[in-house]
Amino acid sequence: MKPPLLILACSGPGTHAAIVEAQWISYLCAGVAGAFVVGLVVEALRMRRTTLTMPIALGLLALHPAWTVGGGGDCGGLKILTSYMVTEIFILLMLYQHIGGCLEMRRK
Repeated sequence: MKPPLLILACSGPGTHAAIVEAQWISYLCAGVAGAFVVGLVVEALRMRRTTLTMPIALGLLALHPAWTVGGGGDCGGLKILTSYMVTEIFILLMLYQHIGGCLEMRRK
């Protein structure tokens, strides 16, 4: 017995709308990522300390899926998934920097 085929091609009616929607979702996630970068900068200035989170955040923003992942082959599914994943990484970076700063202030 053969396993079922999985076809990831994007074609048919509604294709263009799905791709455009994926692009807009990805751009929205990039905007959220940009806001997190601003938040990381403000937090670093407020705490008067820099960590490795800034270069990581700037690198992720530069390589964000909104402008590095195409959206045509699978109607943008990969673009949406990777945009969500990168946005989640930004949330973790923000939490790491904030919690680390709070712990450092508590020790002083």
